[in-house]
Amino acid sequence: MRSTLGPVLAASLIAASWLPACSGSSGSSDAGPGDGVSDGRIDAADGPADGDALSADDGAASDGDAGECQLPSYPSECALVDNFQCGLATWCLDGVVYADWHEHVFCPDGHEEIIPFNCSSVCPHGCWDGVVFGGIRSGPDLLAEGCYTSCASDGDCPPHAACGGDGACNCESGWTRCGHHCCPVEPAELVAGEGLVGRDLALAVDSQDRPVVAFEDEPDAGADWSVKIARRSEAGWESEIVLDGEHASGIDVAIDAQDRVQLSYRWQYYDGYLPEDGLVYLLQEEAGWSRSVVQATGLAWWTRLAIDAEGRPQIAFADEMRVAWHASQVQGDWSVERVSPAGAEALDVSMDLDSEGQPWLAWVDMETHTAQAAHLEGGEWQVEPVAGASRYTAIRIDSQGEPWLAFLEADYEGVAAAVRGGGGWQVEQVDDAAWSSVDLELTTGDEPVVCYRELRSEQVYVKCAHRVQGSWRIETLAMTTGYDAELDAVVDSQNVLHLAFFDDGPADLLYRRFPL
Repeated sequence: MRSTLGPVLAASLIAASWLPACSGSSGSSDAGPGDGVSDGRIDAADGPADGDALSADDGAASDGDAGECQLPSYPSECALVDNFQCGLATWCLDGVVYADWHEHVFCPDGHEEIIPFNCSSVCPHGCWDGVVFGGIRSGPDLLAEGCYTSCASDGDCPPHAACGGDGACNCESGWTRCGHHCCPVEPAELVAGEGLVGRDLALAVDSQDRPVVAFEDEPDAGADWSVKIARRSEAGWESEIVLDGEHASGIDVAIDAQDRVQLSYRWQYYDGYLPEDGLVYLLQEEAGWSRSVVQATGLAWWTRLAIDAEGRPQIAFADEMRVAWHASQVQGDWSVERVSPAGAEALDVSMDLDSEGQPWLAWVDMETHTAQAAHLEGGEWQVEPVAGASRYTAIRIDSQGEPWLAFLEADYEGVAAAVRGGGGWQVEQVDDAAWSSVDLELTTGDEPVVCYRELRSEQVYVKCAHRVQGSWRIETLAMTTGYDAELDAVVDSQNVLHLAFFDDGPADLLYRRFPL
């Protein structure tokens, strides 16, 4: 479990066991800096730190050169709680890591004391700024993970503004090592951002692996919304308006074999009324954009568009009653059929097609809190539970016809990936830290790539994990603001990852490419 932690956390009462106290000092002493450690702070005059962790038994740095954090002072009959909520916040200032945390102490008379502590540690080679750690740990463990590991070592890469951590310099040219990640030195490319860019986007690549982003835009505050696409060329990003005056959400984009761009979206509530055209499909033709209504009543959510080998579009979506549907176009006419069973509450619908153009759908059933997958068998939809899930699904079919699924685990405990094989689903955790906007792609060798957002210390990190030889390599590609803004990823024919994402703070639509 991860939480956003400040220097002082609310008390969390958990069953006590008799243990030594967390390493630290109450900070209640009036001793000044540089005069030892009675004030609980390791100051510049107390000696440099080398990044070694504190030992749990004596509360001191393992080689003694970082000074000591004194054990807390409290009545001997009171007890420190094992696995209590002991929060740690660390930050770097002028080469010194500062740490604040607190201890919970319970006494026989029933009262609880929450004692704040602090330490500081000089980092001769600098430290990583903006890193916050926390969780259900003891004080020594928190310090070992946070304060002392925030110091850089000799030969480490310099910190990057969008990254935190430490590590050796072994990244490719143009990338810098940040923790266990390689972060790009160059900034992300700005696709659009001069207006009030909406929260919905979709990304695809054409036959030449050139990216195209579809999104919603409001050029000026109070102006009509519009549906746009942006194309990347050698000169940069160029945008065009597809439809002006439509408030679109749930946008998805696909490109067929003739490099024709196709879009699906739901026409959002606009000026207080419910539009008659719920689910809309657009096709780029030589004469311009053609528009057809797939479903004319109600609203469509989470539209997902795919094109089969014959060039025919298929769309998956959920309506306002949380029913999952599948729509297909044959000779210009749309046919819509229900997929989810009665009683299900389908959110975050996704879809992919196998080599024969047969659809697989996935969603999170909010009634049972499970990820569900559905496919056609004998003309009937077969629905299979995959695993416990909280939100977001993304499904892809590999070259063997087996589906892969990514989703947020139950209770937002992390992001998981699952593959169907041998008659059942095999599920494994990708990362124990994830927050929103999960997407899944497969490389040309059927290796899964999962992209998602992680919320940490009020910053949102855009991360992608690539599974190679059975293990996940996690890369942090950007740091943004905004808790649940969308992202979309595509792996092209050269195994290059293309990623489009929003930064809510400045309302920017950004793009990055990353060779896998």
